[in-house]
Amino acid sequence: MLRATAVFLRQAVFVNDTLTDPLWSDYRYLVADFGLRTCWSTPIFANDGRVLGTFALYYKEPRGPNERQLELIQRATHIAGIAIERTQMEEQLHALSARVERVREDERTGIAREIHDELGQGLTGLKMDVAWVERRIVGGEISSNELRDRMEAMSDLIDETINQVRRISAELRPGVLDHLGLLAAIEWQAQEYEKRTGTRCTVSSNLGEQKLGRDLSTGVFRIFQEALTNVARHAEAKQVTVKLEREGGRLELDVQDDGKGISDDAAKSPSSLGLLGLRERARHLGGDVSVKAREPRGTRVRLTVPIVESDGEAP
Repeated sequence: MLRATAVFLRQAVFVNDTLTDPLWSDYRYLVADFGLRTCWSTPIFANDGRVLGTFALYYKEPRGPNERQLELIQRATHIAGIAIERTQMEEQLHALSARVERVREDERTGIAREIHDELGQGLTGLKMDVAWVERRIVGGEISSNELRDRMEAMSDLIDETINQVRRISAELRPGVLDHLGLLAAIEWQAQEYEKRTGTRCTVSSNLGEQKLGRDLSTGVFRIFQEALTNVARHAEAKQVTVKLEREGGRLELDVQDDGKGISDDAAKSPSSLGLLGLRERARHLGGDVSVKAREPRGTRVRLTVPIVESDGEAP
């Protein structure tokens, strides 16, 4: 009861005598059963201001805290907060690692299936065509027109197989990211997103053709992909607006949608592994990312990172 009060008030609550304090009027049985005459309860805060729990001390005789005890309580709650956050972070990282491994395995499974179903079928078809041509050439049973028609069909199948290889390769890592840079890759991904989902996705930027470091470009691009994935899965949006801008020595990526939005609790939830993955990628780049609801509806993902030029040095 007193712990809940400390959490609600977000400040320490000291009851020096439970027999006389009105907070304990409904809990006199605890005094009779356990002899708890004094209760001091202090909230434990996380770095971001969340209340993680409470630190409570009980005594069997009435007393008030002195200056030394207040100092010890403050230290104890601070250490407890560090310990709890560290434990939570380890649990989050463990869960994130497991999620990353599941995503990788799903990607490997999908790639293997596409290679088997699409490329495998195309190559099997080519092999059958080659065998067909070989049998008829050896037997002298094929005319020049038949040979030409069969070769044209084989050429079409080769072109289709090449396109499949390019598509699978682009899904793994788009060549435009390495050859034309981050802005071109984001514009390409926005177009692919429109084709796949039917949701309009517009991109604006002041970055131009500036070349950025490989790690920075890759990290920002992956964060953008994850942001679009979250929109497709959860937002039910009709419009996505993307801004990629340089502000001094920092790069800002802003992704906004007009979907159903996200609650503050969901945005801050330590169990949201997708958002945790975004934040971990941003921290790896030396930046930070925020995820908030926007008015009148929708969600905004905003990434800010220091710019690293293509030579690997910050400007």
